[in-house]
Amino acid sequence: MVNALLLGLLAFTFVTATLVWLRLRQDAARARLEEAEEEATILGVLEE
Repeated sequence: MVNALLLGLLAFTFVTATLVWLRLRQDAARARLEEAEEEATILGVLEE
């Protein structure tokens, strides 16, 4: 019984850590995209 509890706790910890990592990766990609769009606008590559 204790083994099942510990396994469940470990599994949910792993899932939570994975979700946090994916969110951080998505935020970093969004920031890079915004930076690239801003630079392209400054250089006149994009029209607003």
